[in-house]
Amino acid sequence: MAGVSGMIWVGPRITQMMGKDLPALTFFDHVSSTNVPVRAMLLQYVLVVLLLLTSSFKIVLVSSQFTLICCQIITVFGVSVHRKKQLPPESQEIFRCPLYPLPSIVFIGVSLLALAYTVGTNPLESSIGVGVILFGLALHPLFRRG
Repeated sequence: MAGVSGMIWVGPRITQMMGKDLPALTFFDHVSSTNVPVRAMLLQYVLVVLLLLTSSFKIVLVSSQFTLICCQIITVFGVSVHRKKQLPPESQEIFRCPLYPLPSIVFIGVSLLALAYTVGTNPLESSIGVGVILFGLALHPLFRRG
């Protein structure tokens, strides 16, 4: 329940910040005189009502989970590659992590197991998650920063 409550507060702010960063989403950048992202909140409201009317909460939850786990794996892998390529081992600019890169490898391994479990138990939702990622990749050129 706390996670849902947090998303209610954070969701519109994320959409608002995306509106600031991406020209195609500037409509959601607007805030009220009390600094409330009204348009972004209305978007979230419409999405919630659609979910309630279609009773598709499980599908959205599991496919979102699949998509988020994929993004986490890509992020951890990308940070590891960037760290290896860009910074010398003796650099003072990096965060020192005991047993590095073991924590990253374990995280990616456990995340891959979670993805495999999700695919095995929820193939439809997993396919939707893959579709969301592919859709995002297809739209990426349209939403680049101006």
